[in-house]
Amino acid sequence: MNAFPTRRATVDDASGITNVKYRSWQDTYRGIISDSYLDAMSIDQLKTTWQQILSPQNTATVTDLMTNNEGEIIGYICYGKNDDPAFKATSEVYALYLLKSYHGKGLGATLFLKALSQQKSFVVRVLVKNPALSFYRKFKPDQECLTKVEIDGIKYDEMVLVWNQLRPR
Repeated sequence: MNAFPTRRATVDDASGITNVKYRSWQDTYRGIISDSYLDAMSIDQLKTTWQQILSPQNTATVTDLMTNNEGEIIGYICYGKNDDPAFKATSEVYALYLLKSYHGKGLGATLFLKALSQQKSFVVRVLVKNPALSFYRKFKPDQECLTKVEIDGIKYDEMVLVWNQLRPR
C-alpha cells in the first residue's frame, strides 16, 4: 500500500484542503506578503470557496490530493485551463500545497508529476520570494517570465514558468 496515496478530491474534502491551504499560506508567505492579509484570512471563507471549486458542477478545474496513513489530507494540486494568451500552454497549476512537515520527501513532486502527466503544456505562477520557486525550476521549464501580481493592493514580483511540450519523465 502507498504510504501517501493520491486521489481525485470531492466536495467532502473541502475542510481538509482548506486546512492545508490555510496552514501553508501562514507557513510559507509570512514575511513575503503583508501580515495584514495573512491575519485576515478566513477559514470559513476558504472552506466555502473550496466547496464551490470541488462541487460536481465545476468542471473547469481538477484537484488531486494526497493523504497520510491516517487518511488526513496533507497536500493537494489544483489545475485547469490556462486562459492567459501571453503563454501558449494549454493548462495552468492554480495551487500546489503540502503541509510543511511533509516537505523534502518527494511528495510535492509526486503531485506535480501526476498533474503534468495529464497535460500537453503547463504554466505555473510563483511569487519570486517563495522558496517553492527552486522546486519548480528542478523540472526544467522551457520559459520563465517575470511579472507582477497584486495581493491585497500590494504588487509582488511573480515568476511565470512554462513547459511548452511536456516530455516523458
